[in-house]
Amino acid sequence: MRLIAAELGVSVSLVSRALSGKAKEFRISQSTEQAILKSAKRHNYSPNRVARGLRLGKTNTLGLVVPNISNFFYSNVVRQVERAARDKGFSILLADSQDDEDVERKSVTILRESMVDGIAIAPCGLRCDHIVSAKEEKFPIVCVDGYFPDSGVPYVISDHIAGARMAVRHLLENGHSEIAFVQGYPDVQVSYDRLGGFKAELADYGIAVKDHMIVGEQFSYQSGYEAARKVLERQHPPTALFAVNNEIALGVLGAIQEKGLSVPGDVSVVAFDDLPWVLHLRIPLTTVAQNYEELGQGVVDLLVQSIQGDTPQQSVSVVVPVRLVERGSVRKLRSLRNAHHEISSSKIL
Repeated sequence: MRLIAAELGVSVSLVSRALSGKAKEFRISQSTEQAILKSAKRHNYSPNRVARGLRLGKTNTLGLVVPNISNFFYSNVVRQVERAARDKGFSILLADSQDDEDVERKSVTILRESMVDGIAIAPCGLRCDHIVSAKEEKFPIVCVDGYFPDSGVPYVISDHIAGARMAVRHLLENGHSEIAFVQGYPDVQVSYDRLGGFKAELADYGIAVKDHMIVGEQFSYQSGYEAARKVLERQHPPTALFAVNNEIALGVLGAIQEKGLSVPGDVSVVAFDDLPWVLHLRIPLTTVAQNYEELGQGVVDLLVQSIQGDTPQQSVSVVVPVRLVERGSVRKLRSLRNAHHEISSSKIL
């Protein structure tokens, strides 16, 4: 900027204002502004964002931490967060915690040291002290997908409970009472919510929950595969399986194929997460679809409100509706409709 100022015979502050897009605000003539911009282009000038951030205490950058960028769900969330952030004038610094709580904690520290204005985090584990600590220090931080209900940390999630109920109701209405719930990490809140929806829907139909029908340990292909094999090898196997995320669903389908069974002829399958590959299966998969755009927009809206210091109390949490996409992976056995089972859509939505 000093070079440009000396070349044009103007002050450094005038050059700074023109390059910051504030020519009109400071009544800089159009001819002077254009001369400054041309000189900057000729000298390949680009602003030092770090220096500017140090001076202003703001970098217009948001941090985003996800457990597994290769998972289609998280890659979609990243895409929508980046789009929403760009629309508000922010850029994104991305960190992949690799489903490791220690890596997640280090990622939050590094992002804060990099002077991001706020962080969106999809937590991978049970510990949240590093997230709560940031909130208590008045640092803008929002959880997405996973959350900690008693922490006071703002969050944006899909309606996990309603989605699970939709999936289970669809199976029940098609005559399936022996349903296996193939879960991820059993202690995380997402698992609690989806299992809660599973149990609630069975209860409304008067069907007891069988503990041996709740299987799985991680949100991974291998866990889904091993859990499905285990439950399908029982003397009285389930007629349907509900996989609680896309990678688990792939593992479930792998186990079914390996055993020489067919979907939906031998066993029906429903999954939480609607992804492009489900359309290319021989029998397209019935799924609970999440709204990635609303998730991404909701996270950025909460973060920016927090950064600006005007987060309204009623916006501490956002629950995004989901929908059931019926395809061909559920076989109709018989009707389980009972007079006592009449649930209005408003009850679950």
